[in-house]
Amino acid sequence: MELLQLYYFKVLAEREHLTRTAESLMIAAPSLSATISRLENELGVKLFDRVGRNIRLNENGRILQRYVNEIFDALQNAKTELKDAGVRRDNCFTVASTAESLWTRAIHKFLETYPDILVQHTAIKLDDLNQHMTSSKYDFIVTALRDLDCGEWDYEVLYHDWPVLVFNSSHRFHGRKTLDLLEAKNEPFVALSQGYSSRRWFDEICAASGFKPNVVVECDYQLRTEMLRANYGIGFSSVLGIASNILSTFEYAKLSQPLVPRTQVIAWHKGRKLSVAAHQFRSFLIKYMEQYQNTEG
Repeated sequence: MELLQLYYFKVLAEREHLTRTAESLMIAAPSLSATISRLENELGVKLFDRVGRNIRLNENGRILQRYVNEIFDALQNAKTELKDAGVRRDNCFTVASTAESLWTRAIHKFLETYPDILVQHTAIKLDDLNQHMTSSKYDFIVTALRDLDCGEWDYEVLYHDWPVLVFNSSHRFHGRKTLDLLEAKNEPFVALSQGYSSRRWFDEICAASGFKPNVVVECDYQLRTEMLRANYGIGFSSVLGIASNILSTFEYAKLSQPLVPRTQVIAWHKGRKLSVAAHQFRSFLIKYMEQYQNTEG
């Protein structure tokens, strides 16, 4: 049983006139009659009664008509849904980041500029970053270049981010604009938990300075802010981190030593087809960070 056979049956059942149906389908009447005969032979029943030169849909035909209408209604619904899904795909994209607080303002500004676009954002940790499921799930990853398996990704550099120490105004570092990290080696640190990209950067910088930090609290971004505010210790962040809302009320000092920047990139899996909205976001974020650097500089 072929779909074309069922379509010819559907139209003939509605019109109950062989010649006019054939004309509307732009086929010869004998060809239409042969198609219906093959369908009847396959089903083992007659679908139409011949009344003189006319035809009438019989009980068997009405049974088949009911199911054929359901089939074509379902196909139309599928076509409509797929078309709508295509529109939604063009108006949305997925992005994951390993340091979501750094990009909150940029995403907010993008949504102000493109209010009809849906942004689906997820925070991920290092363990998830280079898994195949991750690369296929998200249009973009925004993270440090150091975090990526560059054989799997194309990317654009967004910013070379520099490390800073974060502290309250009551701390002994109050008023300092630059620090050697060794000056803080005996300080209690409120650090992000293991698995965060920023935590690995922190551990690597401390190791490069020749000491293991005295971490008194390990937590997520939000709790780190509360622990710093409560004077449990000092924190490690970056120039972009300080510009974010969650750390904007603290003092900070840039590190003079060691000078180990973190290159932030927007990456997409090689060969991935991007939606119109995704292309707009990538262009927007690159331009946004260019303007940020010009303002900063």
